[in-house]
Amino acid sequence: MRLERDSKSLERAASRGSAALERSSIEKRSRFKRGVTLTSEGKLKRQIRALRDKIRDLKGELAEKQKLAEEYLTRLKYTQADFENYKKAMDRENEKIIKSANQRLVVKLLDVYENLERGVETAKKHNDEGAILHGIELTHNQLKEALKGEGLEPIKSVGEKFDPFRHEALMREPKDDCEEGTILEEFQRGYTLNGRVIRYSKVKVSERPKKLEDRMREEE
Repeated sequence: MRLERDSKSLERAASRGSAALERSSIEKRSRFKRGVTLTSEGKLKRQIRALRDKIRDLKGELAEKQKLAEEYLTRLKYTQADFENYKKAMDRENEKIIKSANQRLVVKLLDVYENLERGVETAKKHNDEGAILHGIELTHNQLKEALKGEGLEPIKSVGEKFDPFRHEALMREPKDDCEEGTILEEFQRGYTLNGRVIRYSKVKVSERPKKLEDRMREEE
């Protein structure tokens, strides 16, 4: 009987110990979970604060960029307006230069025109062919010098090498006594004005004579 009582006492003690151990374990797990939760909430709050700070900084930077962009836009508008005014001023200045150049040329041509007019009147009165020819020559030379003074120069052609930037080939002629591409004849004189071509020379150009086998191939 005593052993039985002792055995039951031990069982009850063991049961109480097991229950206490389990309660302790549950409490520890609960405290651990609360600690983890508190730690996670703390990290989340810190992240939210960091994001809010970042957003505030970005808003500040955006405001500065917008202000800078508005300043640049204002400067661009002023620059564009200045450029338009400059362009208008240059157009007016170029127009004045052109009018002045035309006036200078017309003044030079007036002398030529009046000399030609006087030559015609003299020819009508005296009917002198020699005087007429002499007057025409003088007028031609005067006109030539006036145009030369404005920068007009004739383009050399006959005997020169064909230059597609200065000459226009209207005809080609086989020649074996000169280099291929030599200008043989000028149909219309070309001119440059201050170094710029204003009319191409219309010319006839030499080419290499075709050999007998080339002609036979063409006939076939």
